[in-house]
Amino acid sequence: MLQLSEKKQRAGLTLCSFFEYPKFSFKVAIPFIRAINYVTNTDWEGVGVIPNKEVSADSALDVAHIMASESVRPTLTDENHMSAIDFILDGVKYEENPVGKLDNEQMARFVGTYGPRAITMEERGLFYQRGTGNKYQLQALSQDTFKLKDKGDDFRLRFVENEKGMIVGVTGLYRNGRKDYNERN
Repeated sequence: MLQLSEKKQRAGLTLCSFFEYPKFSFKVAIPFIRAINYVTNTDWEGVGVIPNKEVSADSALDVAHIMASESVRPTLTDENHMSAIDFILDGVKYEENPVGKLDNEQMARFVGTYGPRAITMEERGLFYQRGTGNKYQLQALSQDTFKLKDKGDDFRLRFVENEKGMIVGVTGLYRNGRKDYNERN
């Protein structure tokens, strides 16, 4: 069992029987077993339960998600399953380290046509449209990866650079692990 939490000092852990005497507005808890740590042969009095990994309460779920995904990934052999785990890991890491807003010069690098995909820049930022479909505003997750703003996180675009730093293509990344690549026209 893995426990992630902040280290907290707690009283000793005991099992109690509870008795209530409503006639006297009185309740009592009588301990009958004291919990002992089988490794140290002591209780948790004044120590609390020490977590396997100490993290803040706010980030415990994200850390658990990362640790679980990272432990499963090496056991996978299917490329789509590995990509799906990478999608999850990247999403949590992007949330932990948001890139913020890109300036106009940074955004202009991505504008262009990539097969059926078009990236345009408007007053509010970058937009994505596939063929004649709906146009969606992009939200930067990193310097080269974006998601569709206000549309959940089932699809991302990762732009590909060549050795000279020029954007030469874009890869569509899907939550189920599927990927598709289009070269810049």
